[in-house]
Amino acid sequence: MQRSLFLFICVALWAPSAGALDQLVDDFEDYLDDFDLSIEWQYSKAGGPDGLFYFLNDTMNPPDGNYCMELLVDMPEKWWYNKLQRWIPEFPLDLEQYFAITFWIYGDPNLVDGAMQAMVFLWDSRGRVIRFRIPHNYVVTPEWQQVTLALDSFVEETWDDGYGTDQPDADWTDIVDAGFMVVGDVDNVAGTLYVDDIHFISELPGASVQGSIVEGDTPLSDVTVYAIGETEILQTKTDTSGEYVFETLYQGKPYRLFPMKYGYEFEPGVTSLTLLEEVTTVDFTGALSSYNNLDTTAVADPFDETGLNPDIIYRGVAQWGMSGDERPVIDVTVDKTYEVGFPDAETAEALLPGIEPNPLEGASSPGYAVEIGSSYGYDTLVFGQSFNQDYFVEVDVYCELRDDYQGGYDRVSLGARLNATNPNAPKLDAPGDQASNWACGGYALSYESDLGQIFARKYASGNDTAHTRERLEGFATDFGTMNIDDDGWRRFRIECLDDSIKFVVDGDEVALISDSEYSFGPAALHYRPAYPDFAGDLVESHHARFDNLKAGPMGVVAIDDWMLR
Repeated sequence: MQRSLFLFICVALWAPSAGALDQLVDDFEDYLDDFDLSIEWQYSKAGGPDGLFYFLNDTMNPPDGNYCMELLVDMPEKWWYNKLQRWIPEFPLDLEQYFAITFWIYGDPNLVDGAMQAMVFLWDSRGRVIRFRIPHNYVVTPEWQQVTLALDSFVEETWDDGYGTDQPDADWTDIVDAGFMVVGDVDNVAGTLYVDDIHFISELPGASVQGSIVEGDTPLSDVTVYAIGETEILQTKTDTSGEYVFETLYQGKPYRLFPMKYGYEFEPGVTSLTLLEEVTTVDFTGALSSYNNLDTTAVADPFDETGLNPDIIYRGVAQWGMSGDERPVIDVTVDKTYEVGFPDAETAEALLPGIEPNPLEGASSPGYAVEIGSSYGYDTLVFGQSFNQDYFVEVDVYCELRDDYQGGYDRVSLGARLNATNPNAPKLDAPGDQASNWACGGYALSYESDLGQIFARKYASGNDTAHTRERLEGFATDFGTMNIDDDGWRRFRIECLDDSIKFVVDGDEVALISDSEYSFGPAALHYRPAYPDFAGDLVESHHARFDNLKAGPMGVVAIDDWMLR
């Protein structure tokens, strides 16, 4: 069956022209029957059995008029997708005239989270697309709700010729069609949705977010709360009652809420949401952090045959099936095989070839290293506290020159000050998904195996529209590079002190910058393969191997160690 329902729409943040009028796409009042509806709404699919059927409905009591469109989702197989689209009256539409698209939706509670996705699409006259994923709580709520999707939050569709570009490839001044896409993420997805009154609007409604933060039963004051949007970062603080409020946000736009107080971690941690109502409440619970404090304490992990150092609390990208403390420590001198799964159509076995032991000074167990990677590829192992600021982090990295990777490469990174990341699912750079603000961003030394280059760089937190094969143009700032001539172990080191960030490889300074964008955050070991999109490609990825990890404070932390700093 096809994928979940997607309503996609595309638009950048442009101010609408004075006097712009709202544009009706469809109110479904002028059709005679299902056949009449099918003339205007064109159906298409990509492989697999049909999974989306649509009808004119006069029984659901829509909020305006008598008729709406019924979408019957019946998907026996996952990954195939179905689309519906219709021309926009008075096309081509110039999205510069509008702020958002709105529509009403009646959901189905049988469509559980993770079973399907729903998106809105906009097409230009050349068939290029921009889109927005419908928040899941709309899809599953069995009552009429109005959805407002801010056009500047839409992203380019990455399955056409523009895949991976850092600029939208659709012409936003030449939009001719609007529509829906349905994709099933599992087999046998079934449900019914209803849609009515689709409009482009020229004024974006305001919204506010409020909430309370407590420690146990005690209000927690002076907590800085960030509201991170795609084009701005706002902040406020809790008062003596533990309350906070943001009053100048907008409906239809996605934000990440991130509370921070030195010495504390918060649940639910970073919260991503698209503002659906005028007022949204998000509460947090704070507790003293259990993670290692890199601002005050030195940590080390030789990655030996005993596994990870139990004195260091690691965490990682949990959706790939391993928590941080379960990452394998392997004998790097022998070959290892692992199973490749999603997103390939069939599983395959990949080979991680044996390499030389670590010859660098201080490698107490040179034949062992921690392996970072998964059956899907990208993965991150994080340590340190979310509020750490002034620390160094150092690790030995195996850098492999690769000319056998067909159109792709491996990226191996040491990260510092990862920005506003969920402790349980951190991602230094983006995975290629279209989720808003998916990556956390931060500073890093990154090695890319096809170029044989090590980059001192800063990743942007909104780099999620970059294709995995691309070089993140527009989503990363490079401060310096170092070339390597052969395979081998290199020692990466990043030093953060106030606004000063130093990048060092094998004792040589690659870059020294003054930058204040990321002033706090944990450290990370990161791997990501950039691969072509065909079944079986992940068998080429070699994962990352790290050894001899060290981290600790950069500033004076006690009166008796000031001479050392």
